[in-house]
Amino acid sequence: MTLLGWLVLVGGAVTLSGAVYVWNDRYRRVPLAEFGEGNVQRVGAWENPEWREKVWSRGWMTSAEWRAVNKRQLAAIDAELRRRGITPKD
Repeated sequence: MTLLGWLVLVGGAVTLSGAVYVWNDRYRRVPLAEFGEGNVQRVGAWENPEWREKVWSRGWMTSAEWRAVNKRQLAAIDAELRRRGITPKD
């Protein structure tokens, strides 16, 4: 096999693995049970009612949505700690 053949093969493998990662993260519909229904309820209690209704009615989320919700809540917790004058531990 020539160098060009190997480069095409490696490039295809890298592209395919990147596509699979993006698919799993952004587009794959993950049932709420995989995140833990109790976890979704606990986190959802702090989200707006429209978000809760949308997620519970469809019964799934993407990993990116779950991560975004958790990041929003961590930011809110950090802001509250700063408001109270408590330095969050890293």
